[in-house]
Amino acid sequence: MRGRGDTSVDRVQVVREYWKAVEARDWQRAWASLHPDFVATWPVTRERFSRQEFIKVNEEYPGEWHIHVDRVHALGEEVVSVVTVTAGPQWFCAVSFFEFEGLLVTKAKEYWADGVEPPDWRKGLGERG
Repeated sequence: MRGRGDTSVDRVQVVREYWKAVEARDWQRAWASLHPDFVATWPVTRERFSRQEFIKVNEEYPGEWHIHVDRVHALGEEVVSVVTVTAGPQWFCAVSFFEFEGLLVTKAKEYWADGVEPPDWRKGLGERG
């Protein structure tokens, strides 16, 4: 649902600000960008989180970690982001699809992948970036 004056540019900014809040561990600011009926799904692990659970799972993630926002784009009524998370020697990538009501995120579908070395059978078939 789109409210008056809400543009894809505004929604892109909401997602950018959300990721800044998560990186800063500013959970109140992150909470404020999510609709009260917000639901997040992680299809890879078949998990589903309410607004409160989603903030809690991010808040309780162990260790020192940092988020780098690689890109954020409007995709029709949705916004998609690609982020890289580093946690010591580990790294993860996430592609997230955000749906909105006005300028509040109502749904997030996130695909997380662990950063790993390529399997032996693929070595020499491409370049590493």
